[in-house]
Amino acid sequence: MDAQAVIHNAPRLELYGKDRATQGFYQEKNLPKTPNEWFGQRYPDQIEKFGSPFLELTEGIETFQNQIFAVSINHDFFAGVLGGRGDLGHHVVYFEPEMMFYFLDVADGLYKPTTYEKLANLYRALLMKCAQEMPANVHKLNLFHEFRSDKTARSVVNRAKSILASDQTFFGLDSKHERIKG
Repeated sequence: MDAQAVIHNAPRLELYGKDRATQGFYQEKNLPKTPNEWFGQRYPDQIEKFGSPFLELTEGIETFQNQIFAVSINHDFFAGVLGGRGDLGHHVVYFEPEMMFYFLDVADGLYKPTTYEKLANLYRALLMKCAQEMPANVHKLNLFHEFRSDKTARSVVNRAKSILASDQTFFGLDSKHERIKG
């Protein structure tokens, strides 16, 4: 009988799929149980474009209990997340001619410059929020410490430069996008 329990609780590495990302958002029965589900419910478009936010390890610690570890991060996914959510009116671009990030201020509809540090703080805040909302069986060390480190945040924001890149036509004369002057 013990041999069956060991086989049944064998560790598994899992990625989050697009089919799970479209199951609804903030419904009582669909509260996220893993970091992948948390981000998948909030950013289904990035799941479709860039894949699973984390590689997760699910390991049985008891017959009816699993421990979930986020063991590796998908930098492309999180760089895409920094681009914002269309349903909330959030949008960030990296304007290559000036080598600057701009965010859309929904109050006046103008794009305004933002800093590398602010984007890194946004990334860290999202990971912290996710860690806070996870159930007890989710191991939070990587979410809280490793993935929020300066090294990882710098890597995600640097990756965002290519993923969120826009050329000179984004703010061109014929463009619908306007930015703040000066």
